[in-house]
Amino acid sequence: MHGVGLRELVALGILGLALGFGFMFFDPTSTGNDGKWPATVSLGEPAPTRDPSTPAATATPVPVRELKEPGGSWFLAYYARSSTGSEFRAAEGFVERLAIDEAGKPFPDFTDDAWRVEASQQLTLEPGRYRFGLETDGVVTVMAGDKVVLEAQDSATAQRREVVFDHAGGSVVVLINARDMGGPLRLKWAE
Repeated sequence: MHGVGLRELVALGILGLALGFGFMFFDPTSTGNDGKWPATVSLGEPAPTRDPSTPAATATPVPVRELKEPGGSWFLAYYARSSTGSEFRAAEGFVERLAIDEAGKPFPDFTDDAWRVEASQQLTLEPGRYRFGLETDGVVTVMAGDKVVLEAQDSATAQRREVVFDHAGGSVVVLINARDMGGPLRLKWAE
């Protein structure tokens, strides 16, 4: 076995210097100010203070675009409820305008107060916030894409409902589900 050689002594010397520099730079009590005050770290300019006499800034509201009724391709799917309580699709088709007003049942073989209708249409929109109105009587749920944007319970009379949703831009499917719960069912685009 050999003793401590030159290589080992050089390595130990370098390690000692590294420890000395490390202690000097990372020692929190070593501030270079003779210990009169603690060291401070500056992360840039301090934030300006607000004059209390000046009102605080408010967020700019996102502009809302009125969405006119898209025409020509509302897809309607009617669902009936069987005597066992299960639902089945009983009818479907396309309409130009969304204007459903049924006092009882839409088809002779349906049971009053035991049916629903889904109206859907695919829209292509710019990014932004959109608003449209519906006149409804019955339980109504509106989805824009995969987000529920309106849930309304049945009321004694037809109500105007406002639907507002944000969209990132591109294609979105608007799906309106209306259920007959007693009395008439009304689902109409309100402009």
